[in-house]
Amino acid sequence: MKRTILPLLVGVILISCQTKKAIVTNTNIAGTSYSGIVPDEGGSGIKQVVILDSGNTFRLSETYIGIEGKCVEKCGNWAVQDGRVMLYEKNAPIAQYGLAGNNLVYLQDAGAGTATPQFAGQGLLARRNFIRSKKIDPKFLEGIDVVAFGTEGSWSLDINHATAIQFSIPGMEAPIALSPIEPTLSGDTLTYNITSSNESMKIVLVPGYCGDNVSENLYDYKVSVTFRGKQYNGCGVIMNAAGSLSGTWLIRSFGDQEKKWKEQPYLVVDLANQKFYGHTGCNEISGTVRLRDNKVCFSDINSLTSNDCAGYNETAFVESLIKCNGFVITGTIMELTRNGQSVMIMQRQIDDEQ
Repeated sequence: MKRTILPLLVGVILISCQTKKAIVTNTNIAGTSYSGIVPDEGGSGIKQVVILDSGNTFRLSETYIGIEGKCVEKCGNWAVQDGRVMLYEKNAPIAQYGLAGNNLVYLQDAGAGTATPQFAGQGLLARRNFIRSKKIDPKFLEGIDVVAFGTEGSWSLDINHATAIQFSIPGMEAPIALSPIEPTLSGDTLTYNITSSNESMKIVLVPGYCGDNVSENLYDYKVSVTFRGKQYNGCGVIMNAAGSLSGTWLIRSFGDQEKKWKEQPYLVVDLANQKFYGHTGCNEISGTVRLRDNKVCFSDINSLTSNDCAGYNETAFVESLIKCNGFVITGTIMELTRNGQSVMIMQRQIDDEQ
């Protein structure tokens, strides 16, 4: 009965919007998250996840059903106009939704502004509780650091970097316990390769919106566990773990300039706000830092001072940042790379409180 009434409800909302009286406002949906399947021209559908942040920025993730590996992520600004939720990328509308209770309803053709949803019965995005990973910091050897569970089959995984990695699967009387190891981070992907005398396991955490298909929760990591010849897929959340690009990094080497600097060079990276600042070894600098498809980009680099750098190649430092497009973090060491080749070596400042 509810599915029969839903398109009618959406129609009422949209008709009311034509009177310019907005039923939905920015304030009552700010900070909400939605997921569901919307139709596409091929007919298989697209799984959409929409995050409407409180600062009127959005993140849209689209996974094409039936097309392996086709996943698109977009970001920009959102606003409510005439009762519709509009998503804008570079000031151009890319999607629009009607609101029905706690759900969003996908409306075709964001640019044309059609008043009637053509896929109201199919393009429904349900409201979700978005459980985000906590801020990653160096003080990660406390408590449970990673929690994951199966979306198909009731398996579960708890990682405590100080004590053990525990994995539970149906049919076992007790969880399997393995000795903890530090993960390797490449881009934003965490990988654990665990080998003991009689067991081996590979755990991979990849950033990406993940629903458990059971509860109304949405998580920010997709998790796969390979164990005894079988792969288990599910969702996870980082409670407290090492490995983020954010933080304070002391530069150890780049090119042939090691120890030629006048002061210890460093960078302070604030990935949440896509900014960084620091010292080249001669002058203070600041700029922009972004992660896109597990690749890092330093840009818009500005010098904040104008000291004489005689005897030290400051240009080589800046060029190293501009040239790099990847990074790998192992423990407290980060290696900036370009197409897999080492560009700069940094070490995390352990007492960093960021």
